[in-house]
Amino acid sequence: MFDQIKNIYLALTINSLLLTGIFYLVYKVFKFKPQSAEKKKDISLRRVLAGERMTAPKSPYYNSKTMEILHGFFVAMPSWTKQLLEIFNVILIAVLIIYYITHVGNFAVVNHLLYRAVIATFITNVLLLKKVGYNSVVQNLVVFLVINFAIYVSLFSYFNGDVGSVVSRGIIRNIVSSSMIFYAHRVPMLAKIFTRTDYMYRIVASIGAMIINVILLMRTQLSGQLVFFLVLVYLGLQSMIIYYAARYLGKIENI
Repeated sequence: MFDQIKNIYLALTINSLLLTGIFYLVYKVFKFKPQSAEKKKDISLRRVLAGERMTAPKSPYYNSKTMEILHGFFVAMPSWTKQLLEIFNVILIAVLIIYYITHVGNFAVVNHLLYRAVIATFITNVLLLKKVGYNSVVQNLVVFLVINFAIYVSLFSYFNGDVGSVVSRGIIRNIVSSSMIFYAHRVPMLAKIFTRTDYMYRIVASIGAMIINVILLMRTQLSGQLVFFLVLVYLGLQSMIIYYAARYLGKIENI
């Protein structure tokens, strides 16, 4: 489809929506519970005439033979085909990120509406894959990286490409976000959502954000000596926070 549509943002959006449709179909098929042979035998004409409540779903959609075939097919799918569906989703978001980075200096070619649509559909696809068990460590990590990427893109858009303004906010946000690891698990609502693995993904994302911030610092108009000093201070502080956050998570048993 990429060679048929010149606007890459539109092409990525259409392909992401097609994946969403496929993943939603898989999700609906997994929700379908085919009746066992024993249960089918129990539904007899005598019980129907007696007015007993039927346990079989009344909708033709759920009673169709096609749904039973699809359910058996998706359940029996080999692991590599499940990973392939996941890879398609990751490839689309990777193309979006790479294209945006290579055109970061030219805001005229960026379609922010479609860019946000691709990210939204990517996250939707991840949630659908999680519901059917078609997700891996790679995809879960990519989600955290994509969220961080989206934040930086929003900053670039808001400050109209001013690297100094973006990196200053990015550094503050990264330090605060990493520091919150020490306290987030104590919030009841977050404790029900995030696991130890999710916090480790967050640490990896913080490391990625730290690298991006250093690169952006080097692209500012500040003098070389000042940039060198700021990079050393930032790397030292951020590395210390991440190190102790990782050790802290290793000692906590209730997450």
